[in-house]
Amino acid sequence: MRALALDGALSRWLRPTRPAWTEMNSRRKGALHAYHSRHRL
Repeated sequence: MRALALDGALSRWLRPTRPAWTEMNSRRKGALHAYHSRHRL
């Protein structure tokens, strides 16, 4: 019960920051892809 409440609070706290995290991750993936494609040539 307590873990469930903690999980709910955690998800509520993480929800606003999730778009920023996904954006950062996608940007990092894009940069990594650009780096690898640049060095493959």
